[in-house]
Amino acid sequence: MIKKIAVVSLFLLLLSGSIFVSSVAETASNKSINWYTYDEGMILAKNQNKPVMIYFTTDWCPHCRNLEQNVFMDERMAEKLANNFICIKVDADKEKDIVDKYKKGGFLGSFMSMPVPTVIFADSQGNEVYRIEGERSIEDFNKIVDDLLNML
Repeated sequence: MIKKIAVVSLFLLLLSGSIFVSSVAETASNKSINWYTYDEGMILAKNQNKPVMIYFTTDWCPHCRNLEQNVFMDERMAEKLANNFICIKVDADKEKDIVDKYKKGGFLGSFMSMPVPTVIFADSQGNEVYRIEGERSIEDFNKIVDDLLNML
């Protein structure tokens, strides 16, 4: 009898733990950025007349991973970006046509690719308003976003 109670208690404990973990995971995922492809994001931006944030990254970039973990995964920052921008993620190694559209011009621009990470804030038509090259702290990124939101 005691063995049955222990087994049932253990089962209920495991079940409640899995419900808690599921609830925490669901809450965390609700605070994440919904990333769009370039084409999807630009269509949404035009339809909603909403500015875009275009994030250029690669699979091999450690600074990109730091930016994602320390800035984009922050709940408050993710909410601010998701509420005010259409967020677009571009793989700079695979989407060269989009990189070419936004890389800097001039003599060096014709020979060099875009550094990663690069974050470009643009209007709903894709016209660049502001550019961040390289990794930033959450504080720096937040200040830039706040300044942009006051300007737009």
